[in-house]
Amino acid sequence: MLKSTIIDIYDNFLSKRLDRSIQLWWKQNCKRNGINPNKSQKGEEQYLALWHKVTPRVEVYTYRFFSHYMGAVPYIVPETIGHTFLERYLNPLRYISFYSDKNAYNLYLNPACTPKRLISRVNGSCLMDEIYQPIKKFSKDIVKITSLDIAKYLGCHNKVCLKPTIDTDSGKGVIIFSKDVDGVFRSNNQLELNGLFLHNYEANFTIQEYFSQHPYLAQFNDTSVNTIRLCVYKSVVNDDLIIKGALIRIGAHDSF
Repeated sequence: MLKSTIIDIYDNFLSKRLDRSIQLWWKQNCKRNGINPNKSQKGEEQYLALWHKVTPRVEVYTYRFFSHYMGAVPYIVPETIGHTFLERYLNPLRYISFYSDKNAYNLYLNPACTPKRLISRVNGSCLMDEIYQPIKKFSKDIVKITSLDIAKYLGCHNKVCLKPTIDTDSGKGVIIFSKDVDGVFRSNNQLELNGLFLHNYEANFTIQEYFSQHPYLAQFNDTSVNTIRLCVYKSVVNDDLIIKGALIRIGAHDSF
């Protein structure tokens, strides 16, 4: 009973806190896309009637935005309801630490499905190889590792991708390094890949092989890795995995 009451109080607090900012966000989205946020849309009454069964506070701007593209569909989820009532069950908090660290992907994903990891660092530790073992050739003191040490270790790779692995998305912090005529790795803005740079970069990162994507996906933006995301629902009845939809994410021009 107490746990249920605390959850209800939390939901109420979170819903009220989100409501104002979310309504402003979707109002702005409507205006940016030539949609009048103050004009009711066809099917809005049915939308409100459906979601009032969940909470008396149902914002309309999510519907006014998405119905412009999807039609009069009452099942468009209001943003506040999605955050406070649904995501807790669809994406349980207890799993976040499991899937949010990109350095752990090779522990539970088929390596054939991921870029090859060349060097990694976890929680400010020493540099590790692709099977999470300390790289013996490197000093325990990361700042003493030279550019030539790293270039020699990376061997035949002429281009690599450095990325943070915690609290990152949408290409933030990603740097591409290429081997120059001196045999060391430098970025486009002349950052040099050495131990001192890595020490100051992030406590959690990975250096991966650089790869080229399929020409079909490259046509949308050839500098970034454009990704296809699947929306998958795991049935609470029989644990079947059901693909409910898909979308493509395309990087901005010249982004990595």
